[in-house]
Amino acid sequence: MSEVIRSIRFEHFRGIPDSDFKLKGKSLVLLGANGKGKSAVVDGIEFLFSGQVSRFVGTGTGSIDHNDAIRHVRKLGVPKVTLSLSPSNGAISRSLDSETLSITDRQSVKDYLANHPGVDAFILRRSKILDFVCDQDADRYRKFIQLLGVSHVDTLQRTFVEAEKQAKDSAQRARTTHLTKLAVFRDPVANFVPLNLAQVLVRVSDTVAAIGLEKLAEWSDAEIRLPLLKAMRPEANKEKIDALTRALVSLENPLPTDIGSDITTANALRQKLVTLDTFSVDAPRSNIIAEAASYLTKHPTETSCPLCEKEFDQPLADVLVRLKQRGDALRELREAVANRKAAVGRIQRYGEAVAAQIAKDLTHSALLETVTKQTLRDARASTLRWLRSIKRTESISTGSDLTAPQRLSTLGATRSACATDLKEQKVALVPPDMSKLEAAIALVEKGIAAHAEIAAAEGAIGCTNELARRAAVAKDAFSKARESAIQKVFEAIAKTVLDYYQRLHDVVDDSEHSECTALELKPTSRAAAGGLRLAIQFLGLADSKDPRAFLSEGHLDSLGLCLFLATVRIFNPPGSLLVLDDVLTSIDREHRRRVGELLFQEFADYQIVLTTHDEHWHDLLNTSVRAWGIQGNWAFIKVEGWSVDSGPSFSEVDSSWEFVDAHLTEADYRELGGPFRLILEDFLKRTAVKLELKVKFKFDGKYTSGDFANAGIQDSIRDTLIKLAPTEDTAIRTDVGRVFGQGDLVNFLSHDNPGRLEVTFDQAKDFVRGVRDLTKRCETHKIIKGR
Repeated sequence: MSEVIRSIRFEHFRGIPDSDFKLKGKSLVLLGANGKGKSAVVDGIEFLFSGQVSRFVGTGTGSIDHNDAIRHVRKLGVPKVTLSLSPSNGAISRSLDSETLSITDRQSVKDYLANHPGVDAFILRRSKILDFVCDQDADRYRKFIQLLGVSHVDTLQRTFVEAEKQAKDSAQRARTTHLTKLAVFRDPVANFVPLNLAQVLVRVSDTVAAIGLEKLAEWSDAEIRLPLLKAMRPEANKEKIDALTRALVSLENPLPTDIGSDITTANALRQKLVTLDTFSVDAPRSNIIAEAASYLTKHPTETSCPLCEKEFDQPLADVLVRLKQRGDALRELREAVANRKAAVGRIQRYGEAVAAQIAKDLTHSALLETVTKQTLRDARASTLRWLRSIKRTESISTGSDLTAPQRLSTLGATRSACATDLKEQKVALVPPDMSKLEAAIALVEKGIAAHAEIAAAEGAIGCTNELARRAAVAKDAFSKARESAIQKVFEAIAKTVLDYYQRLHDVVDDSEHSECTALELKPTSRAAAGGLRLAIQFLGLADSKDPRAFLSEGHLDSLGLCLFLATVRIFNPPGSLLVLDDVLTSIDREHRRRVGELLFQEFADYQIVLTTHDEHWHDLLNTSVRAWGIQGNWAFIKVEGWSVDSGPSFSEVDSSWEFVDAHLTEADYRELGGPFRLILEDFLKRTAVKLELKVKFKFDGKYTSGDFANAGIQDSIRDTLIKLAPTEDTAIRTDVGRVFGQGDLVNFLSHDNPGRLEVTFDQAKDFVRGVRDLTKRCETHKIIKGR
């Protein structure tokens, strides 16, 4: 990655109201006691990259309000975290009142963010270190697949799984439709529940034969038998009964299967398409992106684009990562579009079938009540308007959420009530001795009306079952090939983990050997759904075992750390962040030294942020980097104290002066409240020691500039300097006035309040000049303690 982090700024964020951590492209070790803001720094980094702090959301967080938890307790401003980058001088920032990141419009800054791994891949906290050992197989698998950089393979696997699911769903819909159409012929009294059209034909044939006519050999015979059956009727009410029978055939024909699940699917996919909309601009370029990725992979020495012939402004590896991201997003976009189109198509076919069925019902309107006719007409009109609306909105981008017309929810009940009423009318018209004949006529009428649709439904079952079978075969074949390929990568990961672990626990003089002699990451039998087993060989035993059964807490911690570091080394791009938050609590001192060596050897090309409360570990790292000759690559900051209003105070004052010098400009000076406070308090503390100033004792030792001012330090400095250099009386008074005569300048700039707007650029420059000149005067006359 071409960019490095120059500084991280926190405003109104948890226990850090206003602080700047200056990395200057270096790795950082942050030492501080518990409760001094170390973890808040990690929280802020997580918030910047992900938009949330995961330990305040989800299962187990109870009544914690995430937004309230990341606000500073005084609530004087909006929480904000800013990452300043070098060499571009760009910045990435996130504030709680915005759903999106603010990013400097420079390609290198955008690439840094786009190529940087997600927070779970570069932040390790003490509370999470054992997750790498204790994760469920499925959770571990998902993490590693994402880290592997083969998510496109896993995406294809999900595509095969989804294709199989859709094929099975389609087959199930075909079976449901088939059974729904057969339900018209059910006869609870005779205990007749048909399972196929052939059984219905036999039933109709037997019924006709019972009346005295020849049996049916095929459905075309029904058309011949029907007139013969009708001829047996008495003339009275013949036409009315016929009309009622035809109406009942229509009204008892069930509506299509409910489409609620398809509407839910279509709406969920629409939301997904909205989130993927930023990639839609790439859609016409999909072939070019795929070809570019393929070409550049085969030609790793290319330094310029083969199309525009311009030099790449970033490493080829970064270009390939970005092409992969775009390709994966386009694949996901295409799948979502296709799946939604299929769901919307089913919804439209449902609406068309409902409208057609209502139209058939209305052909018998002469027999229907006025209210029923109007209800059916309104339902059909609503359905047709809905279909037109779907067609219109679907032609516009991703359309809008679909909702079935309210009238359709009561349509089934209306038709059922109407059919019941018509049955009663028919029964009243049919003489008792003719009921068997009329039942036969009605059954034949139903058969003639429904047999073609039932035959089509049975054909659809055969087709969809065959598609489901083929989808299952294809998925299984791909799964086996995928598992075999991924296993080779898992073996490489396991080898790296074991190497790191043994480097921590093996000693050259044979005084200590790692009890973990082998390690494996193996997909389980559920690997198609996602499962990955972690096991070790303990002291050379033949069978691999779950490490939790054999390793101590400290060794489990170091194994978890090695798993995490191995994934960082293998998957994360050099130059990206690696954050370790107080992770060595249960690892003893000697092994901590080896962790430091491992970081120096394997992660020199990463920007590390390491927090700890252990002074021995901090000092060990500090001396080690000097011994290795890499002190220029590391910064060490000690949190000296913390207060609610000021947040953490640091020992690294020199870096604050560097920041002030770099940002004392018309555009940035109002953001210097924190550094101003640090350099002023450092000056006051060191002069107070030499002047033996009596300051009101504080039990917690957290002294601010106000405490020294109340003790009269400005008078002591002025009077002492004038006494030592009487010829410089005016200049001394001027310097003291610039530092102590500026009102609440530091407080105004340190907090988000209207007063900061009253501070002028000249005031800020005078304050800085005054502190610097007073420091030099005090150093000249030896009335300030050295650092």
